Amino acid sequence: MPDTRRERIWNAAFPLLGDPDDLDPLLARVHSAPVVMIGSSSHGTHEFQRIRSELTKRLIVEKGFSAVAVEADWPKAWRVNQFVRSRGPDADAREALSAFGRFPQWLWQNTDVLEFVEWLRDYNASPGHDCHPVGFYGLDLYCLRESMFAMHDYLDMYNPDAAARARVRNACFDRCNGDPKRLTPPEGLGLDPDCERQLVAQLMNRRRPAHLHHEASDPGDDLPFAVQQHERALAGAEGYYRALVSDHATSWNRREREMAESLEQLLSSLTRYDPEPRVVVWAHNTNVGDARATTLSRDGEVNLGQLVRERHPTAMLIGSSTYHGTVTAASDWEESVERKSMLDALPES
Repeated sequence: MPDTRRERIWNAAFPLLGDPDDLDPLLARVHSAPVVMIGSSSHGTHEFQRIRSELTKRLIVEKGFSAVAVEADWPKAWRVNQFVRSRGPDADAREALSAFGRFPQWLWQNTDVLEFVEWLRDYNASPGHDCHPVGFYGLDLYCLRESMFAMHDYLDMYNPDAAARARVRNACFDRCNGDPKRLTPPEGLGLDPDCERQLVAQLMNRRRPAHLHHEASDPGDDLPFAVQQHERALAGAEGYYRALVSDHATSWNRREREMAESLEQLLSSLTRYDPEPRVVVWAHNTNVGDARATTLSRDGEVNLGQLVRERHPTAMLIGSSTYHGTVTAASDWEESVERKSMLDALPES
């Protein structure tokens, strides 16, 4: 009699007991994968965060991975990146992570991420790693306003006249709304119609501005890549924000493709000191699983895992799930955080 699904799973399973060698079977499967994507079925489960951090440490130390790319806003993660490379103004990891102050801040402001960020800074500062530090990057380009401010700061250093002109032109942009599901034009963009047209026209003319001339002074200098990402956020403003107020499939696909492109740009940037860079990605299961094997494809949707697999067939996709327990979450966007009990899995699932 053929094995049941439960028996097949049991025969293939290995335990996670908290021992140092628990993750050995996963490490053995990495081989030469340029990208390892680690997903979780929630954005607020301690065990997922802890195991993801421990696996990432081993990928960095034992497999030579060059960077960690996360499902998070680029400007906020960039601040953490500066800290782990001992380049930013923050005194400690808690301060560096304070940029993640908006909902859902518990995803990043927790003890597991705090410990990992501190570990990564120490690792980069250790002998032999300071010239080729492992970075921490965001894949999302949501916060247009923060990218604008970052570009103003950059221009202040390299072209003050251009900085002044940019501030005048960008003054009409009111805010970056963190809830794309509730964006409604023009109010959702914080723009009146005339201002929106002016901003979009300006951004479309700034795809490769001549004044962005900074070149890396050493292989570990991340500033040119940072400027490039801010440029992408600005140049893609019209399509990105218009997609967020359209149908779900359009907005979903736009975001997934933007994150996939961010990952490709990161891999390309890392080649300045690593000829075969390798990146660990942290995101939700829905992002890192291959959409072609899920109901997403039925609805015409792609995802990050699919797009990465299409470009890098040997990429490794890892998901996390659970049978029962609790999760840190909120009942709706911007509501208070709660510890919620999860429903047990269905029998035979």
